[in-house]
Amino acid sequence: ARTGAAAVDAATGAVTRPFAPTLADPKDLQLTPFDIRLYDQWVYLCGDWWLVEGGVDAGGWGDNVGINDPLAGSQRQPNVARFDKLTGVADATWRPWTDGGVQNCDLDVAGGYLYIGGHFDKAGSETEQTVDVPIRRDIAAVDLASGDVGNWQPGTGNSGFPPGVYGETYAVDVGWGQVTWGGHFASAGGVNQQGLAPFPLGRQALMVVDQPASLQTGEEAIRRRLEEELGFVVTLLDDDSVTG
Repeated sequence: ARTGAAAVDAATGAVTRPFAPTLADPKDLQLTPFDIRLYDQWVYLCGDWWLVEGGVDAGGWGDNVGINDPLAGSQRQPNVARFDKLTGVADATWRPWTDGGVQNCDLDVAGGYLYIGGHFDKAGSETEQTVDVPIRRDIAAVDLASGDVGNWQPGTGNSGFPPGVYGETYAVDVGWGQVTWGGHFASAGGVNQQGLAPFPLGRQALMVVDQPASLQTGEEAIRRRLEEELGFVVTLLDDDSVTG
């Protein structure tokens, strides 16, 4: 049986690979993978569910107690996980969580993060299951190596929304030296920006050229590779203004 995800042959449409992640949502009965990303030997799934590989009671993860009694259990759901691309077996060493659904994700391979977004207030790592963590509303960055959630926490805001209406993100894209979210929010990172929010990625590059406003073909190719393939934020400098 395959619950939520399968590997389909692009040529024939046949399901032949034994890729069968074990996900379950016995609480809401709405198991929903929203996004998928592939890198190295892993398939990253982002969505809304409660248990991976049967939950802690079956040797997986996800709080079985919280399903039946939310006040007694944890609202920390394994809504982002990665699985072996051949077998679908979950990586037990990589266990981030959120307290609400993850509706979008994208990879920043150069920076070493999976950026996630959705409708959650908090996100954390396996070591933070029983401790308080900062508010990371609707936006977070997960370390590809460890599964830890980074300190970066811009968050979204809902100022001006009707009472009880909260923001959420629907899409994320990594490219051109930035990560950009789209969704239903009034602000992000403390800045008023309705529904669309770009954030520069961490790596910066200074490129010294003859005419910044009119790049030569080779210069433009270098700039595009730095931004699109390597994830740099590129700043162009006029060589007449540079000394030393």
